Amino acid sequence: MSPAPATADPAAEDGPRDAVTPPSLLVCTECAQPHRWVDLAPSRLARCSRCDAVVARGHRLDAQALLALTVAALIVFLIANSANLITISLRGADVSTTVPMAIAAAWRDDARLVAVLAAITAVIAPAAFIALRLLVLVPLVVQRRVPPWMGLTMRLLHASGRWNTVSVLAIGALLSLVRIADLAQASAGAGLVALGGLAILLAAIESAGLRHLWAEQEPPRPIEVSAGSRRWLGCECCGWVGTVADETGPPVSCPRCGHPIEHSRQLGLQRTWALLFAALVLFIPANLMPMMSTTQALRETPHTLIGGIVELWHAGAIGLAVLVFVASIVVPLVKIGALAVLAWSVNHASQWRRVERARLYRLIEAVGHWSMLDVYVVVLLVGMVRFGNLASASSGPGLLAFAAVVVLTMLATHDFDPRWIWQSRPSRRRSTGNRSPGMSA
Repeated sequence: MSPAPATADPAAEDGPRDAVTPPSLLVCTECAQPHRWVDLAPSRLARCSRCDAVVARGHRLDAQALLALTVAALIVFLIANSANLITISLRGADVSTTVPMAIAAAWRDDARLVAVLAAITAVIAPAAFIALRLLVLVPLVVQRRVPPWMGLTMRLLHASGRWNTVSVLAIGALLSLVRIADLAQASAGAGLVALGGLAILLAAIESAGLRHLWAEQEPPRPIEVSAGSRRWLGCECCGWVGTVADETGPPVSCPRCGHPIEHSRQLGLQRTWALLFAALVLFIPANLMPMMSTTQALRETPHTLIGGIVELWHAGAIGLAVLVFVASIVVPLVKIGALAVLAWSVNHASQWRRVERARLYRLIEAVGHWSMLDVYVVVLLVGMVRFGNLASASSGPGLLAFAAVVVLTMLATHDFDPRWIWQSRPSRRRSTGNRSPGMSA
């Protein structure tokens, strides 16, 4: 799929210009580069000429098609969370589990913080994602108008999409089938098939977007480019475009949907460093302490993160062993190291390889949630292996430490603004008073 051309908008460089209608202008939310815009054919992409990020997609689905796709996702979601995920048999006894049942078992096993995290990422976030889209699409299809709660819904959709990890849960369920083979006979249920289908549907829905429907029904007001405006901002939630007169002042929020567009760089970097340091400290006990313990024939065996990878390798599941090693060991370490380099370079090497640093940020943002893989595997095993002293599984202290590492690195990624890569290092002599940025929209 070749990207459609997108050229920089000269209005941001040459001073004042006439009013520009929003459909002909967009701003890259990753580097704040403005671009002239033309309609894209379906399945075509437009990439930023500055940082190479995808700034727009050609959409082939209208509101009716998106509504049908979302209703299908709702039906599959209900099946995935009510049908049996996995059934295991041991000496004539059968135990089946669903995703909510596994999370409840982890709660009863005193892994309550992990159970809450699993519930948010595997059940609540995808449910909210589907419900919020229905809340927008139904009025668009039935009444053919933008609902008054559109702005709030778009902000909530943006937040819920970040924590939606159904695809990771589906792979974790497959991995748990392999891990349980040494204890009992296991078979996949309808819930596992529905979970895989739900992951595909949610990916398709998310790529389809909603911003283009809002722009068709209710375009933003034209943009007046003032002589004092030198920086452009774009809202990643609704597509609003506006200008800011300077780089100082309080954080900027979108006047159309209310989404925070720009944060304080100094405070954001401080939060990023604090979260990275906490994640690095917790990564040590996450690897040394048992993630879970299994009991078979009255003998209890602890399993660490590294030990579980070795067991998969010895069992012949080399591909899964490599997958777990990459997702649970390599990805967290690479995220911590890469974010540390990005945070350091903002103030100390602002001109150094900007395009490569922007691509690095997009990579760690895309793969970061896959570290939840081992968390889901343990939660599912605790929910499935319930045969008393004959065979059982329980969570260990390493699970909480590892889950905390995953959450902290995801929060650090979200707190880091990739536009900082393209901003010059602020002068120490520059005043940082409480002046409000001048915005025009």
